[in-house]
Amino acid sequence: MRTKNAFIVPELRDLLAVGDAKILHNLYKAAHPAAIAELISTLSGKEAWAILQYADPLLRAEIYSHLDKNIQAEIIKALRREDIARLLADMAPDDRADLFKQLSEDVREGILPALAQAEREDIRRLASYKEGTVGAAMTSDYATLSPQMNASQALERLRQIAPNRETIYYAYVLDDDRKLLGFVSLKDLIVASRKDRVRDIMHHEIISVKVEDDQENAAQKIQKYDLIALPVLNDDDALVGIITYDDAIDIITQEHTEDMEKFMAISGSHEPGAYLKTSSWVHFKNRVYWIVSLAAFGSLSGMIIHSFEATLMQILILALYMPMITDAGGNTGSQTATSGP
Repeated sequence: MRTKNAFIVPELRDLLAVGDAKILHNLYKAAHPAAIAELISTLSGKEAWAILQYADPLLRAEIYSHLDKNIQAEIIKALRREDIARLLADMAPDDRADLFKQLSEDVREGILPALAQAEREDIRRLASYKEGTVGAAMTSDYATLSPQMNASQALERLRQIAPNRETIYYAYVLDDDRKLLGFVSLKDLIVASRKDRVRDIMHHEIISVKVEDDQENAAQKIQKYDLIALPVLNDDDALVGIITYDDAIDIITQEHTEDMEKFMAISGSHEPGAYLKTSSWVHFKNRVYWIVSLAAFGSLSGMIIHSFEATLMQILILALYMPMITDAGGNTGSQTATSGP
């Protein structure tokens, strides 16, 4: 895909130069937002934003959320604060909070007054959770129902709020204190009688996580129980957000990448997919500690072997087994570290 992009970039720049809005609008209709994001990711931040100007605001925000963080940062640098505020308002709550965390303190303070109060409070709350916790990965975009509603009323409510919710397949049933009583799926409501009460058809067995839990715990639960979304509760057992299956995929991918980096003895903080954009100095810092440590252990091994030089000279055949024993030890360690339970 990157190779194809290299050939399409000049064409995109030509379209920008002549301002051919019709072709750009057709591009947005024909391609998935993730595909468009990959397409424009080779452009500069200013050029990418110029392309995005031809998309509807909600589609623009969705495409932007699919871009790598480095490209997002480049675009933000090219925007006015009013444009940043408008972009934040159109983004999904979890994506919006992630973007807000990337901004400098002065930019944050400058754009917050331009947002509605509900959006400001939502951003501050989601951005306040510690990285790696469920709270930092959850979204506040979920559907709720009252237990007193009947199935017909519940379906009508879901129909009304659907455009502004990330998923409506699961709707969570709350009491007056926002305590989670249960949940119903869209299928439950469709097959139920129109007059059936939500409290009578809801599922009472609730699988949930706490807001301060490790995000990997939430992803594992979604994977284990085949869930579309997982409710997130605070210390008072009130519903504060959900983790969706696509968030779980991102978390699992991130955790797997971190595990592989540790296995390969790569330290330091770095974003996935930014290898070629990372300076040689940063790559050196991420690896030098392990390389020096391993070199020290290698020198120690050499000193031990050197102390048996007389023995090796007398029984030379022992030297033939040294590479085999070393390789066997390395292979055994690799297989032990990667073997399943």
